[in-house]
Amino acid sequence: MFGQIRNCLLSDSAKQLVEEVRLRTMILPETLWAMILVGKYHKMTATYDRFKKELAAQGRERLDGFSLNFSGLTDAERGQVRQELTALLRTDDRAPAALYALDGQASVPQIAAELSVTLMEAESYRLEAAGILCEATGDVSYVCLLEDLLLHATRDDVRRGAARHLAKVSNMPTVDSVLFDALSSEKDNLTRSSIAFSILDRVMVTPQAWKDYARRLTDGSQEEREKAYAELQELRKKEIG
Repeated sequence: MFGQIRNCLLSDSAKQLVEEVRLRTMILPETLWAMILVGKYHKMTATYDRFKKELAAQGRERLDGFSLNFSGLTDAERGQVRQELTALLRTDDRAPAALYALDGQASVPQIAAELSVTLMEAESYRLEAAGILCEATGDVSYVCLLEDLLLHATRDDVRRGAARHLAKVSNMPTVDSVLFDALSSEKDNLTRSSIAFSILDRVMVTPQAWKDYARRLTDGSQEEREKAYAELQELRKKEIG
């Protein structure tokens, strides 16, 4: 029956699709034709195909996270991506940023709810969730969580990430002093440089001045760091007015 109908209703591209899927899945050809005719099978978009590959990534590829560009998804695919990311919210530190990229402000309550019950979980998860929520809401509690991670996280990359997020916070002057405290106590050279860059990102200076301040904050003595920080604070006060 389907063999007779398909020649009338289905294009060459649909026929090619069936053959491709049959080879990958071993579904019987007539079953595939039936699925297509009743609208139960659709070829996935490139965006969804990429998401599925990133979802299954391991090792170094997984560390790259999701691409965060979900344009081109069909409505059905968007719903499936939302469902899979929601299921991962509590266990995968890539999920909060991806869900926020997918749904924007609509995802904030859900991310916040999951963070509230996972505060004792992995530092990397708290970093990503707090970073997204801080950006989306500006809530002081998320800024404080990022400050705590900057000062006390055991992982160097988490402290660097916290500094990066805090550099974007504009409504809390105390962030500057917390960044400088972290800079003064930081032992890891790369992390100390990242914190210095975050301090500089909060002030408008010329490229040459930026390089000079970065050197003084990163490699200078404590006295030199304090002097550089004081100068930057004066510049910041002038900017704020």
